[in-house]
Amino acid sequence: MTEYPGSLDTDTLTVQLQGAPHGPERLLMIERPRSGRTDAQADGRTGPLLSMVRVREWSTGSWNAPPVERHVESGALLAEIERAFKANRRVSQEMYRVRRWLLGPSV
Repeated sequence: MTEYPGSLDTDTLTVQLQGAPHGPERLLMIERPRSGRTDAQADGRTGPLLSMVRVREWSTGSWNAPPVERHVESGALLAEIERAFKANRRVSQEMYRVRRWLLGPSV
């Protein structure tokens, strides 16, 4: 089987997002989700475990620079990508693939 960037058989999914009007285009490299803890859980309060993803991001003005790295809850990242899609901005991956990557194969 041939693998390519963003394949479900790799450890990262690459998503390119068209920028909002007058905004930069963005390239996201999203790692597979991992269980994480909320700040509330760290303080001993109860709450659901979140599925966290590590995201490395470049934008139009920073293609040659190191990526901005962040950890974000997978549902929040999905909502961000879906907003871009619903605003008719180009998303380089099919939304079905993005949902499966961030929420798991039961989607």
